[in-house]
Amino acid sequence: MLNKIIRNLIVLSIGWSVLAAGCTSAGTGKRPSLPYDERLQLKDQRKIHAVHYLPPPFTAKTPGANAREFGGGMIAIATLIGIFIAPPPFAGLSLLVGIPLAGPLIESSSRLGAKVEERASLEDPSLMVMKGFVSALTSEAELNNIELTPVSMIDPGVNDLKQVFGKDSGELVLFFRTTEWGLVQNFLDYDVVYSVNASLVRLEDVRFLWSGDCTFHGLNAPGRSAKSWDELTADNGALLKARLDAGRAICVRELLAQFLGKEETEIK
Repeated sequence: MLNKIIRNLIVLSIGWSVLAAGCTSAGTGKRPSLPYDERLQLKDQRKIHAVHYLPPPFTAKTPGANAREFGGGMIAIATLIGIFIAPPPFAGLSLLVGIPLAGPLIESSSRLGAKVEERASLEDPSLMVMKGFVSALTSEAELNNIELTPVSMIDPGVNDLKQVFGKDSGELVLFFRTTEWGLVQNFLDYDVVYSVNASLVRLEDVRFLWSGDCTFHGLNAPGRSAKSWDELTADNGALLKARLDAGRAICVRELLAQFLGKEETEIK
């Protein structure tokens, strides 16, 4: 029985590793730019709606939070194994005991992040990414028909956008959403991570005309110096906000370069 449990753990661990590697690599590659002829056609649109979706929770990774999450993950794995290999009475007991124990541990970085977000009054960088992108696109591509939606939205799903903006022939929506933002650490060195996705969708046939991604890893940024947790969160998170703003500025240029099919050095 012990050997069987160990084998199951190894298989499960390998499976999670492969899945994680696949998800990581899928989000790092640049998407193709919008073809030049399709960009020209955008000028003929009556209106392009620019939309900002509300972000996921801000997370904060600390050594303590990481350790708790690891412990929670191990409890969750053990619970799943218990459900599948234990006799029925013990499988039910495994479920009742394991999930309540694992849940609070796994969610620890989100809870800590929520405290940081509230104390520092953090604003989602993607709102400013949208405004900066639209402003630059107006200049670079001479698009003057983009209308900023004044209220941030909960992501309704692409198909439900028709109910929000209608399904007139050729109606377009350009939406921006944060896919990850938070504090990460390397031993005692802390910085931000910020990821944003921007997509242009034609509602009539729910076709993605373009989609781009940008990730700012503060720990890997050139020319930075090590920062402690206290330094980043002091003074109502002044330095934390500055680092998020640095990520915002970089992502505006990178997304614009992806959209136009240019190098970032070519962007004005």
